[in-house]
Amino acid sequence: MSKEIPSSEQISTIKAGERFDYGFFQTWRIMSSNIFRSKQLIAQLFKRDFLATYKKSFLGLAWIFILPVVGILSWVFLQKSGMLKPGNTSVSYPLYVLTGTSMWSIFVGFFKGASETLESGKSFLLQVHFPHEALLFQRIAQQIATGLIALTIILC
Repeated sequence: MSKEIPSSEQISTIKAGERFDYGFFQTWRIMSSNIFRSKQLIAQLFKRDFLATYKKSFLGLAWIFILPVVGILSWVFLQKSGMLKPGNTSVSYPLYVLTGTSMWSIFVGFFKGASETLESGKSFLLQVHFPHEALLFQRIAQQIATGLIALTIILC
C-alpha cells in the first residue's frame, strides 16, 4: 500500500548542475525571478545581520561613523605634520586616498561576502527551502550600505 502525498505538499527535486541545462539567459531570468520573489527575505536578513554586526560592541552602530572619521583624521594629520608630501594635486590627497580605499573595500567586501555566503548560511540552507540567491544579495546589500555610509562621511 502506497501512501498518497497531499496535493498541498510539494516535493522538490534538485539535480546537480540543473541550471546548465537551461542556458545562460534562462538561468539569469530564473535568478532574477528568485531575487524579486524573495525581496522581503533579503530585507529581513539584511536588517538582522546589519544590526547584529554592531549590536554586541560597546559603541554599537557608532562604529559605522567612527571608523571613517578616524581614517580621515589620520590622513589629515599625516599631511599636516609633513610626513606625507604628495605635492600639488587638484583634489585633497587624503580625500583621494580615502575615496579610493572606500571603493576598494566595497569591492573586497563583495568578493568576501560572495565567498562566505554559503558558509555563513549553511544551517539556514539545510532547514528552509528558499532561493539561495537571497543570501548573496543580502550580503551585497550589507556591503553597499556600509560602503556608502563611509563614502558619504569621507566626501562630507
